[in-house]
Amino acid sequence: MNLIAIVLALLLEGLLSHSAAWRTHDLTGRWMQWLDGLLGVRSWSLALYLLLPVGAVAALDYWLGEQVGGALLQLPLSLLVLVSCIGPRDLREQIQAWREFKLRGAEAEAEARLASLLQGPRRQRGEGRGAGGRSPVAACFVQGHERWAAILFWFFWLGPAGAVAYRVTGSVALHLRDKGYAEDSLRLADWLHGALAWPSARLSALCFALAGSADEAFAHWRGWRSVQKGGWTRDSWPLLAEIGLVAMRQDPEETRSEAECLDAALRLLQRSLMLLLAFLALLTIGGWMS
Repeated sequence: MNLIAIVLALLLEGLLSHSAAWRTHDLTGRWMQWLDGLLGVRSWSLALYLLLPVGAVAALDYWLGEQVGGALLQLPLSLLVLVSCIGPRDLREQIQAWREFKLRGAEAEAEARLASLLQGPRRQRGEGRGAGGRSPVAACFVQGHERWAAILFWFFWLGPAGAVAYRVTGSVALHLRDKGYAEDSLRLADWLHGALAWPSARLSALCFALAGSADEAFAHWRGWRSVQKGGWTRDSWPLLAEIGLVAMRQDPEETRSEAECLDAALRLLQRSLMLLLAFLALLTIGGWMS
């Protein structure tokens, strides 16, 4: 049933992506802002940000599963949670808007779109191209993981509560920085995010490799493991970026513009998403047969 929910949610999210209001929603941000307004900024707010929504969704999912026809009752909850957690911003649309502003010479607007694209793990709002040395092309692979792959991975294994847990964990560090929380809270939020991202990032990197230049990607991955020293909760983001970039390479003699590289990255992301769905389908079929 989880696989059915994933397919239906991706179709529904594709339809909703045409709505400007839906593309700009920030449900996790609004939840944390509401809690801050209710209780104030506390040192233990991090626990409430995570435990309250995850616990509520898990309890509701369990209760529905205990009813007659529980699997069918759980399906609407799964769809609601997945559609709320995936995206919501369309990556291709963000890139296209950035290009258009650049072509028109609207530098301020272009930088704003670029900052939004580069915003990600351990990255404060408003940082631009030079932040951490990450390019827009590499950022596509990190964003693809954060917006789709990790959500689907944790939903498949833990149900709606898993999807909510990753979505909130992925947003909480930026919120803590905005509110000026202590470094201990920031480090804990980053650690939780990195720990949850570790398995889904490896699966995403595997899909990138299989969907692109597999030989080069796997060779680079083996070499990367021997030199990476960021720690297991910090190495998912450089792994996603590097394997994605290597996997999309074609002829070394070929020179491509940044626009062409972005198009190639989006196509690779689309193929890797199909591979991820196929992998989850195989696991589902294996579960039915056992």
